Parts: sequence; structure tokens; C-alpha cells
Amino acid sequence: MLGMLVKPVFILAAFLRDCASIIEKAKGLKKMKKNSNQGLLGAVFIGLGCGLAAVGIALVVPACTNWSLSLADRAVRRGREAIGEAADTFAEFAGSASQHFDTASKAAKAGTVKAASAVENAARQVREYAS
Repeated sequence: MLGMLVKPVFILAAFLRDCASIIEKAKGLKKMKKNSNQGLLGAVFIGLGCGLAAVGIALVVPACTNWSLSLADRAVRRGREAIGEAADTFAEFAGSASQHFDTASKAAKAGTVKAASAVENAARQVREYAS
């Protein structure tokens, strides 16, 4: 009778052993699926990060361009103002120099006239003395 009970116990033990191995395989598959899901989730986060980086660059580039152009515009405006001031200063200097040159030329003409009259008077006196 014991022999009849031992055989079903061995069969039951083999069955339980098979069930345990099936459960272990299922746990391994579940762990594998969990790892796969985590890998997919990681890939999604990487893609999301790349997308956000592209959007950030798309927002930063126009802002930097606008800032650079406004700096360049201000520099050009300041340059034009400086050139205008330089032109005004040069015109003022040229006008002043022209007045000084006019005054100097008048003085030179007057000096020349006086010198010429003195030479003429001296020549006349020499002629009168010599005659």
C-alpha cells in the first residue's frame, strides 16, 4: 500500500517541481519585460530631451540674433553721430581757419603795400639826391 502512495507523491512532487520551474520562468520573463519597459521609457526620455533641446535652441537663436542686431544698430547710430559731430567740428575749424587766412592775407597785402611804398620813397630820394 505504501508503494501505491509513493508513486503519486513522486508524481505530485514532480508536478510541483515543474510548476516551480514554470513560475521561475514566468518571473524571469516578467523581469525581462520590466527591463524592456524601462529601456523603452529611457529611450522616450532621451527623445523628449532632444526635442526640448531643439525647441530651446529654436527659441534662443532668434533672441540672440535680435540682441546682436540691436547692438550693431546702436553702434552704427553712434558712429553716424560721431561722424556728424566730426564733420561739424571740421566745418567750424575750416571756417575759422578761412577767417584767419583772410585776415592774414589782408595783413600781408597791407604790409606789402607799406613795404612797396617805402621802397618807392627810398628810390625817389636816391634819384633826387643823385640829380
